[in-house]
Amino acid sequence: MQGEAPRGFARGESPVCKVLLRNGDHTLETYAILDDGSERTILLQEAVQRLHLQGTPESLTLRTVRQDQCLFVSTTSPAAELFKQVEKLWQLETLPYRNEKLLTRSRRDQEAMNLLEAKTRRVEVDGVLRYATPLLRVSNMPILTAQPEAVLPSLHSTEKRLGRDPVKAEAYQAEIMKLKKAGYVSRISHEQVKTSKESWFIPHHLVTHNGKNRIVFNCSYTYRDKNLNELLLSGPNLGASLLGVLLRFREHSIAVSSDIKGMFHQVRLLPEDRSLLRFLWRDLQKDQPSVYEWQVLPFGTTCSPCCAIYALQRHVHDHTHPGDAVRESIENHFYVDNWLQSFPTPDRAQDVADKLRGLLLEGGFELRQWASSMPDVIGHLPKEIRSESSEQLRNHTDMDPQEPALGLRWSCHSDTLRYKSRLAARALPCHHENHLQDQVSDIVAVLLSS
Repeated sequence: MQGEAPRGFARGESPVCKVLLRNGDHTLETYAILDDGSERTILLQEAVQRLHLQGTPESLTLRTVRQDQCLFVSTTSPAAELFKQVEKLWQLETLPYRNEKLLTRSRRDQEAMNLLEAKTRRVEVDGVLRYATPLLRVSNMPILTAQPEAVLPSLHSTEKRLGRDPVKAEAYQAEIMKLKKAGYVSRISHEQVKTSKESWFIPHHLVTHNGKNRIVFNCSYTYRDKNLNELLLSGPNLGASLLGVLLRFREHSIAVSSDIKGMFHQVRLLPEDRSLLRFLWRDLQKDQPSVYEWQVLPFGTTCSPCCAIYALQRHVHDHTHPGDAVRESIENHFYVDNWLQSFPTPDRAQDVADKLRGLLLEGGFELRQWASSMPDVIGHLPKEIRSESSEQLRNHTDMDPQEPALGLRWSCHSDTLRYKSRLAARALPCHHENHLQDQVSDIVAVLLSS
């Protein structure tokens, strides 16, 4: 339908379309926000009143991000919401003035650690000794049983959508094929399914974000009042705080960054847990769907982050001693799969980077996307594992390419951190917009200059 797009969105690029809502004799012409990953339909209070609808209102804060656009809808004023979020930030992210691991763990966190310490082991996969961790089941977890038919309607729905979009259908097939070729999922026989004492199936669908297609496996799917994620412990926060990593990244003059390739998928599942992570797929054919089992930690389970970080830290702790530079890097300069660290000299930076890369490879964790404020520090590394920006900086010293850095943008040559600020999509008086922009700038400036 034709119509003027809402202010703040570019025509042809925004996830917004004009719609006509009807409730009996009452109609409302407005705009709808389209979100591929949303499972709910939400109306603002004004629309409810104009359509004379009945229901229980909820106070929600919604965020939808697409490329560099951010739509923000709130029942409170932008300024009030801003200060609410900043207050929450300071509550969650304390300055790293003490060892974060000395904090007392809750009973459930201790249960998770007991499981990891007792059951984690190393398994050989294609000549590499990788780590296998348990799913962090709650105590007295019931036996989960579900037949393939539980997720068959979801598969039909996914296939129907893909049937209308050949491009997405091809992307879906390619993503499943990647999982199979990498050995991350394995096909099992229907006889194995029938004889399993425990069996759980998870639905999946395609999400497109920033031009990239990704299959999402819904581990929070509920079937007969049971939900896998609700029966798994999230585990303790084993890594350093985000703020602590960023502050230490600004400490010295030589900065280096890298990240672990597919970190979750480098950690294997124990055989007794694989039956809880099954899904159906038939390559868009009319045949009976095949059953696949995850062999590695998938994205989406409550415990995957904790399990992956534990495996990484355990590998380093088992092969280093207290005070070792690599151990210090893992404990204080990693945020999940991202490594950001600064050094006083190029020689020190190169030495630690080489030792860290070599040790992690022995555990199946490959560091890639290497970048540095001084390109010669990583110049000896294979070209295919250096980031595109690092290559640009090596070949064109007048450029200042950017690397992602924990939600910020790191300009490697000037060694500065930058951020993008987007205002609320709804119209505000000009002087209010400028005031809010000043507030955002002041707050983030404090963080980056600390």
